[in-house]
Amino acid sequence: MSNYLDDCAYAIVRLTGLTHDGKETIGTGFLYTHIFGENAIDFLVTNAHCLTDLKQIEITFSQETTDKNSETKSETVILLNFNWWFYHPDTKIDLCIFPTTYLLNESKNFGQKIYHKTFYKSNCITEEQLSLFGAVENVVVIGYPGGLYDSYNNKPIYKTGTTATSLALNYLGKREFLINSSAIVDSSGSPVLLSEKGLIQSKFMDQRAITPGEKYTLIGVLYSYLTQTLDGEIINTLRPESELPTISRTHIPLQISNVIKVECLIELCELFAKKFPPPTSSQTPSSAIV
Repeated sequence: MSNYLDDCAYAIVRLTGLTHDGKETIGTGFLYTHIFGENAIDFLVTNAHCLTDLKQIEITFSQETTDKNSETKSETVILLNFNWWFYHPDTKIDLCIFPTTYLLNESKNFGQKIYHKTFYKSNCITEEQLSLFGAVENVVVIGYPGGLYDSYNNKPIYKTGTTATSLALNYLGKREFLINSSAIVDSSGSPVLLSEKGLIQSKFMDQRAITPGEKYTLIGVLYSYLTQTLDGEIINTLRPESELPTISRTHIPLQISNVIKVECLIELCELFAKKFPPPTSSQTPSSAIV
């Protein structure tokens, strides 16, 4: 039986960028499939600031294999064309998507054996569910903190924490919330999952219902972390990943990170479909995380 969090690793991709002046950057992306009627579009999701001044991105996927005891090989796709990146029209929402169907099909035609899974809208929290949770809930963040990952098995790093503000509220009036989990460099673009272990909350006939079990729900996309200067100023650290190898000694990490609500991702995918209506196709749906 597959484990949900284990399967999530196949939906997370490592983004290695190269700037125009030759600097390397590291970021996190993940795969999300949005259903439009009878059609579906696969997207790569990350933060807009992860693309700042890049001339190319290497996207690292897992390689399809039948030998689970061997080293997990990776497949790398180099992206040079940035024209199809689609940014959220609200520039304060640090989010962008890239349609991956053509990219993955071309990779297959060139003999690459990419194995991946994807998040769907059914994996995302709904507006109705938001009211079920309090200000402090358990979360899991998956990505490449500090560029760290299991290179032998090609697996990302899992970090746990809690929400620091209520999911039902918009922190500072913005469609985001805070989590108590340090997002050191290179975590930008990481999916944030609500973790329910032991008891799952739901609504039944407008009443709160609790059932035993385990569930993980996509609630947002991490994009920055908070630091404090020696004179007490709180700074929202937002920058192209890995440009600075360490945090300045005059800045103290607060172990608190900012997360864009998943509703913004769903909205962005729907805006993409309105601008570029998907043609009716017989595309095989991407494997869901179940």
